[in-house]
Amino acid sequence: RFHVEMSTIPEVKQQCTKWLFCRTFDELYMDRLQQVTGIITACAQIKTSRSFHMYLRILLRIGNLLNHGIVDKGMCYGFTLDSLSLLDGIKNFGGNKTLAMFVYEYAYNRYNAEVREFEHEMEIISKAARTETSAIEKSIKHMADEFLAIDLFCRRLHDEYDDGDTDAFREYMQRFSDAQTTKMMNLKVKIQNATSIAKNVASYYGMQLEDGKPEQLFKTVQKFVDMMEKAKRALFKLENERQKAAAKRAKEKEKAKKQKERAKQQTGQQQSGSKASAAQLFERKRQKQMEEEEKGNLLFHDIMNAANKFRQR
Repeated sequence: RFHVEMSTIPEVKQQCTKWLFCRTFDELYMDRLQQVTGIITACAQIKTSRSFHMYLRILLRIGNLLNHGIVDKGMCYGFTLDSLSLLDGIKNFGGNKTLAMFVYEYAYNRYNAEVREFEHEMEIISKAARTETSAIEKSIKHMADEFLAIDLFCRRLHDEYDDGDTDAFREYMQRFSDAQTTKMMNLKVKIQNATSIAKNVASYYGMQLEDGKPEQLFKTVQKFVDMMEKAKRALFKLENERQKAAAKRAKEKEKAKKQKERAKQQTGQQQSGSKASAAQLFERKRQKQMEEEEKGNLLFHDIMNAANKFRQR
């Protein structure tokens, strides 16, 4: 019976498709509006971020310092954001510290108040960098086309079928169109404004967007944010290694000190033993001399005894 009743509805497949779009429009609208608003907010954050500006000023000073005396490179007034990708490839002579690490360390030590909120301010950029403007524009265009398709479909139903068979559907579509057309127009204007704002922000930083895609701007800035985060972790690792090496050196120094003291004590004991032995030898020699003095000259003693015996005869 259900299939029989459904077969009496004019162009039931098209009606179900249009009805499904109307039922899901609010969800689609909010999703696209959130994406477009995220693009606009990210552009505003990039342009007004105090910490991002401070990092760029530091980089400009460092660049001018490194290029001092080089024609057409020293004393520059600015640079493009594309240059930020070079920071991770410039290293010191030891090869354990990049220019990005130096910039992060310098900014943290000298301008901590200005850059401490950098990660918080740039949180929205990571999400904006993952958006695809072309896909958003395509989706919004498809939604706008559906409004036009609904209007044309309702007109055709009115012209080709009995009013009683399509009145309820056409009235529902008319109420939907009257209520949601303003939202649809607002969404179309917002995506155009978002693209224009992104172009202006990119131009503000001397960057040309490829095919006018805002995500190129977001990816460039996000790469710098990731570079600073990587530099921070690398600096922490270096500091931990330095502290471990310092603790190891202190331990080795203490160990060497104890060994030195122990060797000194052993040397003192050996010297005391040597002195005691010499004293004993001296005492023994002195006693022997005293014994010899008591006995006298044995040869003389023997001669005297022999002479006395001869006289007695």
